[in-house]
Amino acid sequence: MRKTCKSYACQLVVASALLFFSNAVNAQHFGKQVFRVPVVGWLLANSSLPFLSNGSPQIKLNDEFLTGLGYSFSVYDYKLWITTEFDVGFGTLAPDNSRVVSINASTGLRYNFLDQKIRPFVGLTFEYFQAFTSSNSFNGYQLPASFGFRPNGGLEWIFASEMSFQAELGFLVLFNLDGLDQQAGSLRISYNLYY
Repeated sequence: MRKTCKSYACQLVVASALLFFSNAVNAQHFGKQVFRVPVVGWLLANSSLPFLSNGSPQIKLNDEFLTGLGYSFSVYDYKLWITTEFDVGFGTLAPDNSRVVSINASTGLRYNFLDQKIRPFVGLTFEYFQAFTSSNSFNGYQLPASFGFRPNGGLEWIFASEMSFQAELGFLVLFNLDGLDQQAGSLRISYNLYY
């Protein structure tokens, strides 16, 4: 006599296994390029993470809302990717809470541990960061340009044919020639289209 899965719990387990561990969504069915739009996120620069410190006590970037877009392409076996991203941030600057608009451009590498529906990854990007403020109390309206790096990690979920959602946590470390530095956590979420 053949046993069947008739209980709701058994059916839920089987459906979950098929959804999350199916080989039908293997990476070779996807294009080697990804367009990420929109990318939305939050830069945790000041009050949200108390262990972060700034090199200059007179210039502190508060938390920022980020929005942007990104592009990636596979360079090795759908595991190693080159990624680029451009973000615009909106926030305030301490101590006078003047408005800040920032631009952030990054490029780097990302490594996927799996090529199934659920794809954990780690990455390292090199960053360019420029902020503009509404206050001229900091030697004009443009703050010094900064360069740095952002180690990151996250999870990508393939939910449909050649489409996915991605969540990423990162730690941004910035330096510039004036000796001012900024460290920040970052959270980014994106909608990805493979082609």
